[in-house]
Amino acid sequence: MKNTKINHIVCFGEILMDVYPDRKKLGGAPLNVAAHASQLGCKTAIISAIGNDFIGQLIEAKIKGLGVNTSYVDISSDYPTGTVDIVLDDKGLPSYSINEPAAWDNIVVTEDAKAKVAEADVFLFGTLAARGDVSRESLMSLLKLCKRNLLDLNLRQDYYSYELLDMLLSESQLLKMNLEEKKVLCELYNQSDDGLCKFLISKYNLELIITTKGAEGAEVITTHEHHEIPGIEVKAIDTVGSGDAFLAAFISAYLDKKPIKECLQDGGVLGAYVATQNGAIPSYNFTSLKEKYLISA
Repeated sequence: MKNTKINHIVCFGEILMDVYPDRKKLGGAPLNVAAHASQLGCKTAIISAIGNDFIGQLIEAKIKGLGVNTSYVDISSDYPTGTVDIVLDDKGLPSYSINEPAAWDNIVVTEDAKAKVAEADVFLFGTLAARGDVSRESLMSLLKLCKRNLLDLNLRQDYYSYELLDMLLSESQLLKMNLEEKKVLCELYNQSDDGLCKFLISKYNLELIITTKGAEGAEVITTHEHHEIPGIEVKAIDTVGSGDAFLAAFISAYLDKKPIKECLQDGGVLGAYVATQNGAIPSYNFTSLKEKYLISA
């Protein structure tokens, strides 16, 4: 019997403008996840901040059609809207320069925002959102409120530490990382590639760990299960946001109580599609995408 419940996802963290040499695109991992989850039928909201400036106005206009509740996005008069300079290599893989200061480093949460997190099925956040003291304090105030916290590692530059990861993982039930981030965790926790996930699940009592592997596919490890899928062969143009799309599709399916293998397949389809597009949040018909990539709905 099909699940008729509408899943509710609240995301916390950066809303920004991705600045390429030849164009600007709306971005920020938490917003990307929220926007994709909304297209997939979830009820979504984001807690963030943008500046009272021209880029902030552009972002406000672009967000309106995404179906994401932005009632908890503060408009700051003290800090500019965040921007990230992005350069792509010949495989569509990005390098980032994350500019400071930024409004999303200074997110102040309201009682209404706390109530929204408390009623969510999943509360999603990343390490980058804890870069600034104000946003980190706000994030920590929210982590006790939701029954299922999802840490999307999103390690960037030097904006993380063992202490921060330990603090965030201690409050999380779900973890998502990519292969580069897995290498970092192996070093920080002195674990082998094969042993890391089981170690983290045991240490932090995690429900599951998702590892995306780019063109090589993805895997999920739980206490008793290990599932993986191969990558879908596509001509990648811009992989920015591909992992966010994967996560949105995976968690939407997971909240619908689909088998983990099917959750991975859904994530793989959407992640592959986004890699073929310019920008992190294209529009699509997900059923048609699944048919295109020969995965049965």
